Amino acid sequence: RVTSGSSMLGSLLSAAAPGTGAPRSELSAYLELAAKNPGLASPAILAQVDYYRAEESYPTYKTMKLTQPLPRAIEFKKAKMEELLILYGKSAGHGVPEYARASAYRIGRVLIDFGDALIESERPGGLGEDDMLAYDEVLEEQSWQFYDRGENAWSELLQQTKETSTDPGGWISRTRDALWPRLAWRFLYRPEVEYPLVAATPPERPEGAN
Repeated sequence: RVTSGSSMLGSLLSAAAPGTGAPRSELSAYLELAAKNPGLASPAILAQVDYYRAEESYPTYKTMKLTQPLPRAIEFKKAKMEELLILYGKSAGHGVPEYARASAYRIGRVLIDFGDALIESERPGGLGEDDMLAYDEVLEEQSWQFYDRGENAWSELLQQTKETSTDPGGWISRTRDALWPRLAWRFLYRPEVEYPLVAATPPERPEGAN
């Protein structure tokens, strides 16, 4: 079952120390065989393992705060973000629908989380009101880069599954529920697009017409 923030994988993969005589976990042994014979391995098992690897790292990433000095904090969190994107992408690459969709949803969430972290980051001390406003504006512009990437990942998932009638795990529904309010809010205060008005010329009335 696909869960969030699962910590079960570490215990399932744990191997006994050499010389102890204790058996290795069955999953650890299976993955070793899969690495030697990839054509015989189950994509469903590999997709689930890779997804759980990412899920175990996600809570740590989620709780990382961007504190001063900000460039250093951004560097650490961005490195963790890239690691997660690779892990979720690897899970999706096995082509198992439920885990591919779960990973696509998480990829969007990871990117949007980074944008949120920028907005909520610790502000430097000693800035005047105008400087602080300018500082906040820069952070907002930077955050939108990650918001766009995350929303694009969700939009792509919905586009790819628009003809799908089944939704194992409910990931299509979750993606829709997460994306649509964000798009609605983005366009809420956008003024109506102006368009040119062209005067219509009525046709000539035929002779004898009423």
